Amino acid sequence: MLKSDRFAIISDIIISSYFPVVGGDFQSPRIMKIQTKVCIFIIKVLTNVIKFYNITNIMSLHFAKQVLKDIQAETKEIQEKLLIMFQAIEEGANLTMPVARQMSGYPGLKELRVRDARGIVRVFYYIQQKDQVFILHLFRKKTQKTPQFEIETAMQRLKRMKEGNSGK
Repeated sequence: MLKSDRFAIISDIIISSYFPVVGGDFQSPRIMKIQTKVCIFIIKVLTNVIKFYNITNIMSLHFAKQVLKDIQAETKEIQEKLLIMFQAIEEGANLTMPVARQMSGYPGLKELRVRDARGIVRVFYYIQQKDQVFILHLFRKKTQKTPQFEIETAMQRLKRMKEGNSGK
């Protein structure tokens, strides 16, 4: 994948998170074009900062088996967005809002936030000792608040994966 394609996908992720579709209509093309240019500029600046300071910390990603199945069942758009995010995490990026956030009350547990035409997808992941990332759980969000059983599923898988199992 070309870097320009990667920047375009990341900017789409950022824009769709900050500027969601309202009533099925997008904002005006002019505003969307400006937002895209701003996002691409920010990503390019951050990429150059990372290169300048040689900030490279390749992470080892470990997927729960069920997450791999769930990703395959998702739309191509979601798969592409997740691939970009997983690559960024693998390269040591510290993703923040609007594409990721720390789950309050659960130290180390983070959530990727992805949107497509069908709705919202969340992926829980956990960074261990700055070199390993456990991708724990993927689900389609249907309510404003994250259901507790989704968090519990992620925490159970984390426990099993830390013990050496591959998750369920």
